[in-house]
Amino acid sequence: MARRAVQLIPAAPADAVAAPVRRPISFTRRVIKAILGPYMRHYHHLELEDGANVPAHGPAIIVTNHASLLDVPSLMVLDPFPNTATIVKASLFKIPVISWLLRQWGA
Repeated sequence: MARRAVQLIPAAPADAVAAPVRRPISFTRRVIKAILGPYMRHYHHLELEDGANVPAHGPAIIVTNHASLLDVPSLMVLDPFPNTATIVKASLFKIPVISWLLRQWGA
């Protein structure tokens, strides 16, 4: 089974980033990460490569090439920020459970 890796690239140099604003991670995000994390790491061998490239604070743009249906859950597990805005296609909001989860996540 091949290992899946997500490589993250910083959006701006570290010296150009504003001071951090720490917000608590919502209960829903913690539950989603607690369920998806062990599953993704164990069954899909998910790991983060080059995590040092992710800025500790400030803006960042993370884009995937959508190689599979596991892209979104992978990003949900590896997302270190409490207030990430997620962009998804509109048709996903027509599925009740998925719609609720995406709204809780900030989509």
